[in-house]
Amino acid sequence: MAGAEAHELSHRLGGSAGEIERAVAEPVADLDRELGHLLRAAKDAGAVSPELDQAALAAVIAAAHAAYTHRSGGVAAMAIVFDGLFGAPD
Repeated sequence: MAGAEAHELSHRLGGSAGEIERAVAEPVADLDRELGHLLRAAKDAGAVSPELDQAALAAVIAAAHAAYTHRSGGVAAMAIVFDGLFGAPD
């Protein structure tokens, strides 16, 4: 969670940004670990580009969430994201 978002969330929840960060640290670590497992399985199955790394996948997920949340232009943005995710066809 970036600084501005953490501060906004802490303000809404009535706590400090540090308290929020500590509260979500374990679930975020669990999510990161499981994301790594899913990425390895997808690579092993040939379902995603072998060049895709976990940081890039996290960015893709964040972009997908932003496109879903902010629907203006979301379809076009997702087409661009998925073209890059799956790579060029053989």
